Amino acid sequence: MIVETDLAYVAGIIDGEGSIVIYQRPMKKIIHHGKYGDRTPKHELNVSVGMTDRKIPYYLKDLFGGSVCGVTQRSGNRKPFWKWSVTGQRASDLLKRLLPFLKTKALQAQTAIVFQDTKKNNPKGGAGGSKQVPKEIINKRIELMEINKRLNGGYDPEFMGGYYDC
Repeated sequence: MIVETDLAYVAGIIDGEGSIVIYQRPMKKIIHHGKYGDRTPKHELNVSVGMTDRKIPYYLKDLFGGSVCGVTQRSGNRKPFWKWSVTGQRASDLLKRLLPFLKTKALQAQTAIVFQDTKKNNPKGGAGGSKQVPKEIINKRIELMEINKRLNGGYDPEFMGGYYDC
């Protein structure tokens, strides 16, 4: 059972070491019945935490699911790096639970939740793009992805001129 102190602790980890990203997967042209399909862009929500101590990524996996992968640093004398990630609706559900405790990434979380909500009750594009997502939904996803990029790049609408640079 996850208690409030677990949520507050995880929110602090995500605020400090985590990443909340909306991205567009590279589109591949596929052939369906001998013709190239008209593909709908695939946008995805990803929440991740990377650390050199593998205990925390596995702790997050135990609490919230997702996956952990180890990355060996190739240059210099660096320690191995462990990354936990969760995507899609599971990531959105996690952010909804953490939102009351997030400080530095609250706006990214809110944007991500709104983004994931655009994926509810929408057709899924199949091979050849037979079920297209409406253009206005795609445009909304792209707009939210751009807002997320700005927020992750240091934009803060509550801070003086909007951007901060340390």
